[in-house]
Amino acid sequence: MGFIKEPEGITFYVENRELTAKEKKILSDFFALQNKKALKSIEVRNERKKNIRKRISKKKKLT
Repeated sequence: MGFIKEPEGITFYVENRELTAKEKKILSDFFALQNKKALKSIEVRNERKKNIRKRISKKKKLT
């Protein structure tokens, strides 16, 4: 993750606060769902790769 550049004349302030139990639960559920989606898409890509036959051309040696 990178830094956000502040435009000239504007200052960003970040307030640190503790999350409530409800907010923690929402974030936890969201991250679990995203991880599940990512794993599913990886499995789909791997299945596609298994079904693709690659052609290998044999090059003739120059003598």
